[in-house]
Amino acid sequence: MHFQKKLIVIGISLAVMSAAMGAPANASTRENILSYSAIANVPEKSINTLDKFKSVVDKITNSNAYKNLNSNEKEVVIKDVQNHLTNNVSKQVIDQLSKENAFNKLTKGASDDGNVVKTFTTDDGLSLTLTTNDSDENSDTSNNSGAISLATVQYNVTKKYGDRKYVLHWGLNYGGFGLINFELNMHYTLGSDGIKMRYSDTSGTGVTAIGTVSSFAKTTDTVATHEGANVNAYGHYDYTLNSGVYVSGGTTVLHGYVKMKKWNKSSKSMELEEGYNLE
Repeated sequence: MHFQKKLIVIGISLAVMSAAMGAPANASTRENILSYSAIANVPEKSINTLDKFKSVVDKITNSNAYKNLNSNEKEVVIKDVQNHLTNNVSKQVIDQLSKENAFNKLTKGASDDGNVVKTFTTDDGLSLTLTTNDSDENSDTSNNSGAISLATVQYNVTKKYGDRKYVLHWGLNYGGFGLINFELNMHYTLGSDGIKMRYSDTSGTGVTAIGTVSSFAKTTDTVATHEGANVNAYGHYDYTLNSGVYVSGGTTVLHGYVKMKKWNKSSKSMELEEGYNLE
C-alpha cells in the first residue's frame, strides 16, 4: 500500500449517549460511564498525545459500565472520543505506523474455508487487522471493527450450492476502537453453471478519523465454469488524512478472488480457495 505520512484517529462524547439509539443503556449505566471516563467534563480537543489517548481508551474499555453497553451504545462512545483529539495525536500515530513499516505487514493470504484473521500490533499497541469471512448470503458475519472471531483453519471445506458472500476487511484500531475500515464484499452464487459473481461493493468502508475516504468496487471476472477457474473483484480506496501541519493521502486497492478447486455436481457442492492481495 502507498501510505505517505498517514493516520487514523478516533473519538467520544459521552454526553450525547442519552440521545443516542433506541433501547439505550439505563441511566445508572450512563452515569457510571460519565463519572468513570477520563474525558467526562473535559473540553473538546484536550487529548493531545497518543499516550493520553490510549489511557482514556483503556479506562473506558476496562470499566464494567462500558462492557455492559450494547454494540450501538458502544459506537456512540467510540465516535465521541474523536471530539477530544488534537491533530498532534494524528501525527504521532502516523509516525509510529511509518516507523514500524506497519502498512506492509498484511498484504497477501488465502484459505480453503474463506476465513483468515491476521494482526500486526505496533509497539504502541495499535492493531492492524486483515480479516476475511465467507458465509451464506443471508447471514451477517462482517464486522467493521475488524474483530471477526479467530477460527481454526479448516481445509477442504465443502460449500453447497446457493448465494454466498466473501467479505474482506482491512482495519486499524486501538483497544477495539476502530480507526479506519477498508471493506470489500463479493456476492457470488454456486450453482449448476459454476461460480457466478453477482456483484461487489465496498459498503462498510470509512475513516473514523480526521480525514475522508471515497471508494468503489469492480468485478473483473464474473464466471468460473471449471475446476481451477476463479471469479475476481477489487475495492479501490482514495483517502485524505489531515494531521494538522500537513495533509496526506493516497490510494489503496484490495483484491479478492474465489477459486473453484473441486466440483462435485452429484452432491451440488464445491470446494473453494479464497484469497486477497492488498496494494
